[in-house]
Amino acid sequence: MASPEHAHLHAPARAPAGGARPSRPPVGGAPPAAEAELLPYEAWVEAELPPTQLLDRTTEYARWVIAGGRVAGCIERGSCARHLADLEGGDERDLVWRPDEAERVIDFYPQHFSITDGPAAGQPFALLPWMLFTSGSLFGWAKHGAPSKAGERKLRWRFQNAWLETGKGQGKSPYLAATGILAISAFARRRAEAFAVAPKEDQAMVVLRDAAAFLRGPIPHEDEGVTWEGLGKFKIYGLNNNADNIIHNASKSFFLAQGGNALKVSGPRPVFVSIDEVHELPDGRLIDMWLAAVEKVAEGGIVLEATNTPALDQAYATARAAERHAIALGEAHDDSVFVFAARADDADGKVDPETGLPRIVTRPELWGKALPALADSFPLENAYAIWAKARASSSDRARALRLYGGLSAGAIDFWMEDASLWEAAREPVDEAKLVNLPCYLALDLSSKNDLTGLSACWVDAAPGQSPDEARRITKDWGWTVEERLAERAKADRAPYEAWVRDGQLTAVPGGAIEYEYVAGQVAALVATHDVQLLAVDPHKLGDFIKACERIGLKVWLWQGPDQPRGQGLKIVKHAQGTRVVFEGLQLCMPRSIEKLEDLLLRRAIVVDRNPVSNACAYNAAIERDAKENRAFDKKRSRGRIDLLVSKTMAVGASFGEAKKKGPARLSIL
Repeated sequence: MASPEHAHLHAPARAPAGGARPSRPPVGGAPPAAEAELLPYEAWVEAELPPTQLLDRTTEYARWVIAGGRVAGCIERGSCARHLADLEGGDERDLVWRPDEAERVIDFYPQHFSITDGPAAGQPFALLPWMLFTSGSLFGWAKHGAPSKAGERKLRWRFQNAWLETGKGQGKSPYLAATGILAISAFARRRAEAFAVAPKEDQAMVVLRDAAAFLRGPIPHEDEGVTWEGLGKFKIYGLNNNADNIIHNASKSFFLAQGGNALKVSGPRPVFVSIDEVHELPDGRLIDMWLAAVEKVAEGGIVLEATNTPALDQAYATARAAERHAIALGEAHDDSVFVFAARADDADGKVDPETGLPRIVTRPELWGKALPALADSFPLENAYAIWAKARASSSDRARALRLYGGLSAGAIDFWMEDASLWEAAREPVDEAKLVNLPCYLALDLSSKNDLTGLSACWVDAAPGQSPDEARRITKDWGWTVEERLAERAKADRAPYEAWVRDGQLTAVPGGAIEYEYVAGQVAALVATHDVQLLAVDPHKLGDFIKACERIGLKVWLWQGPDQPRGQGLKIVKHAQGTRVVFEGLQLCMPRSIEKLEDLLLRRAIVVDRNPVSNACAYNAAIERDAKENRAFDKKRSRGRIDLLVSKTMAVGASFGEAKKKGPARLSIL
């Protein structure tokens, strides 16, 4: 546990004991503060519970977090509030809390396993507070099943699915390993099946290797050299220190490593599945397969998804995390899903005007939000070293924000050097408040059945400020087709269905995007805003102009300063490749990318908090020509980038729709 001198990393203060427990304690904002001394978890439990009261460490953890005993993020606080609320009202939903069973499970770990490496090697494997809250919840909560023919309603584990998200280095792998052994050996189930699953085989074997180390390590309070493997309780298969299968001899149960989607066993009926490295999954097929397998187990089973906070270009895991967080926060309801997510809050990632850095980088009191093992098994000096590097390097900063801060910042390979600049620019945008500002539109048309993106860029110039120096405010709209939406979501590794459900992406009927839908949104913006022009990718431009004619929107195509002007909305072509246009007839992508990047560097742009736009930004790849002119490369990108393309075009257009035509150039006759 954290020593008293490190208590400030976990708690601003402890609230006074006593009082009625709220039906759903508040989870937003700062935790409550009091003038009482700072108490880490073990001291809290000792102070709160009289000797005669039944020990329920799971509930005490929840009370400790809600009372401010640990500086936790709002999602962890939401999970704790949910536990406390279910203690009061869960019986109305056939939920049963079994504190004695939770305690039995929590005690199983240090009674049977020893820590196998590090400074604490040889000591009993006592669960860290976040681990005991997780195990106590998973195995302490039960639910009445459907009545049998005799009218009997048996209890089964309440949670069939669990989401476990922490920063890097918080002990997830050994915890998953020990829990897998628990599942096959402690519940008197014959031929129980447990699986350690990951996107790749070697990742799955990390958990089995830790499990083997527990079984080959010393048994607490036994003579030196006595091990579970040596006693013949378990048989371990694998070469040297590697293990890929563990058998519990008495029950004929097994714990098997499983990489990817190719099953090693036919028709699995697992009681426990740990899926590690969820942030690396391209889609939900692996998780869905194991959830379907668990549903076949009459006594109940659990699929535990473990992950670091995903990068924003890891679209499936990002959407999966958002769904699970909503359950913890009470924004969605599913009694079968447990959520523990230790991560910082969005406000902790905001830039501090005094330092120019995200707040969490320079504030040690926030580090424990995503690092629940900080100052326990995760050394404090390691955290200081990580955040010192984050202060000095933008690339290290993006990595630290995600892996050690639990903030969805950064990407595996972002299109510009510093992804944190993009994150800092993201804010909600209400276009109704921008009607008096000059507005520039841009459109990236799809090939009928993928994404079509429309973007608006408003120029927000202060008095006396030139348009080129002014701040930009941008917003995007996207369209796709309803046909084969789920299939395309898997192929594109994007949560289209969730985006459509949440109103962030529009799915139109049929198998092709009719451009009238897009033209209608353009017409609505023209009618309500000071629209200067519409920049359009020349691809499919003719089809779009015809769609405008069909809905009665007057448009005309700008052909150059010497050509006659038309009536209605001016359309200007915007080239897509790396070629820089000199003649002034078109906008071009290299210049538009430069303008967008410059605005981000100057912190002079607002990017709407649209998850579709964000996914496009984190999917994008850049191509360069010999002169370092840049353009977005759709073929090399990790997924759809259409809304980033349209946003960049709109920004470029806002700096002047065309270069002035210069003197004629000499050419070879």
